[in-house]
Amino acid sequence: MHGNFYEKCSHCRYCPFIISQSSQSSQFYGSPQLTQMPYSYMMNTPNFHGHGFIPPTSSSPLPSSDILSSILERLNYVDKKLSQLDQIQQTVSGIVSRIVKIEQKMNYFETRIKELEKPCDFSGNMIENLTKKQSEFDSTLKSTCSLQNREDTAILKEHKIQAEITDLMCRSMRENLLFFPDTGGK
Repeated sequence: MHGNFYEKCSHCRYCPFIISQSSQSSQFYGSPQLTQMPYSYMMNTPNFHGHGFIPPTSSSPLPSSDILSSILERLNYVDKKLSQLDQIQQTVSGIVSRIVKIEQKMNYFETRIKELEKPCDFSGNMIENLTKKQSEFDSTLKSTCSLQNREDTAILKEHKIQAEITDLMCRSMRENLLFFPDTGGK
């Protein structure tokens, strides 16, 4: 394209810009008065040196204060929502950091519990061994008590038999004395 042409603003569709093709850097030029002038007026002024007449499109209205205020309202609304999202993000970040701390504490407690279970397992094995030895000791004690009772019974029988033997010996000696009286020196 040669020369100047008219282009709408990509931000709001309402601001007219004049782009110069002669400058290699594609700089925008225009004054605030040019951007506020209607398009048809700019095209028909003697100061506008275009290579052709671009007919005005269907009457595009200039931005009114109602449109600008609605845009501002929407921007304010978007800003509020963004600030709410920032607050939510901060809250979620705080919650995530707390969850990470809780997970670290839980991992610490799990390792401590495992460390405590190892000696408990050893103690449990020791207790099982002690319980077995205790039951063996109890059974040995019962058998020993049983043997002691038998021995006591046997001792009682022996004493009884010994008493009977002594009684029989004494009777036998007495009967011997009766049959053979002692004449005492005659």
